[in-house]
Amino acid sequence: MFRKVVRNTYQVKECWTDTERKTRSDTISVEHCKLAHGFWASTDISRVVSNKITGIVRKWLAPKTYVSHPRHILEKTQTEAYLEFKRKYPHVKMGQRFFEKCRLLFVFSPTQKDQVSCCCRVHIETRIVFKACMDFHKKFFSNQEQDSFHVLEHLSDLTEQTLCPKQEGAAYHAKKCLMRQCPNCGVHKLTLMLEEASLSDSAPKVKWQKFEYVKVGFTEEGKKKKKVQLVDKVTLPEEMFACIKELLASYVPHQFRANWQHQQSRELFEHLPHNHACAAHDYSENYNCQMENEIQSLYYGQVQASIHVRILCRHALKEIDGVESTKEQPIVLSEHIFVISPDLKHDNHSVHQVRVLIDGYLKKIGYPLQVMHEWTDGCAAQGKSRHCMGDVAHSSNDFGYLTIRNYFETSHAKEPQEGAGANLKNRADMAVIKEQVSEHFQFTY
Repeated sequence: MFRKVVRNTYQVKECWTDTERKTRSDTISVEHCKLAHGFWASTDISRVVSNKITGIVRKWLAPKTYVSHPRHILEKTQTEAYLEFKRKYPHVKMGQRFFEKCRLLFVFSPTQKDQVSCCCRVHIETRIVFKACMDFHKKFFSNQEQDSFHVLEHLSDLTEQTLCPKQEGAAYHAKKCLMRQCPNCGVHKLTLMLEEASLSDSAPKVKWQKFEYVKVGFTEEGKKKKKVQLVDKVTLPEEMFACIKELLASYVPHQFRANWQHQQSRELFEHLPHNHACAAHDYSENYNCQMENEIQSLYYGQVQASIHVRILCRHALKEIDGVESTKEQPIVLSEHIFVISPDLKHDNHSVHQVRVLIDGYLKKIGYPLQVMHEWTDGCAAQGKSRHCMGDVAHSSNDFGYLTIRNYFETSHAKEPQEGAGANLKNRADMAVIKEQVSEHFQFTY
């Protein structure tokens, strides 16, 4: 007769020592994993989705506890992101599969339903014409001719041919090359085949697209009314390749300015000087104040609300935040401030009133502000007109501190404030759907 003996093996030291898994010598450190996580969240490879419905990602943490974050869409493939990560951190030994596992929960690959990654005309038009040029290569030339002239897959490969090589250890090309002021490089250095530069009537016709101003009617004063549209063109190849050269002349400096401005804004947010504050602000799309149970007449007479989003970065205060930020150990906090108003006119007066409210908040918490750094888009009515610059020039008299206003490149101002505005609208929608409030906003006139 056998007796089954059951022992508490968790209290036996030898059993735990025998089953303990040893750490591999080539394991990736926590510091390197944090670098990969931070790289996935950077705006170098992704953008914020400004849609209030599909632009929010929620994850369950505990019963009735969720975490939400604006949705990010990759502007590059995962392979391109990994290669860029290796160029930025060459000392980090990490494979592509492990790098992809470090991707954050709110970063997604783009799908067909997602909007175009960039709304900038320079980028979109250059990509469209570049694709048409490469399709022309594949269609009209043999494989041997394609190898000699290198059919390119990425637009960046073509731009590299119009620039001088980077200096050793440099992150960017020389400024003269990027601004098209270098005599040794430029779009004139691109070599074309005879068929591409031919003006003969026997040359094959090519179909391609570009943006042009098209007459759509007349105004009340009788003047021609024009609108930018994507136009189909059937021309000789020489006209198409002349167009790509013209676009590349402005594409490279435009791309450099956009990347440089985003990099400077991130560095300012991360390394904020003491007694300084930094704010990225913009108007979100006007919001319709709807009700869960509304009658037909209310549907056709909805009240709109103007939402101004400002992401404010400042140093921590002991009385307000519980910790004190010092020059030796700086602690920079980020706050999302929303100004909701029935005034739908987004002009310099409304922006100035928002600045007055922000100044009142900073004085209320006792923040010793000396310089305010503002980042905004290039809208003339809100930030670039002579009236707007007049308000900035009188900041010392109005608020007691200097204001430095910086601008993003045209159509490249999609920063976290876009996602913050979408998150606010999503929460307001959910509150009405759950009948927690009867109306999104109630204004008193």
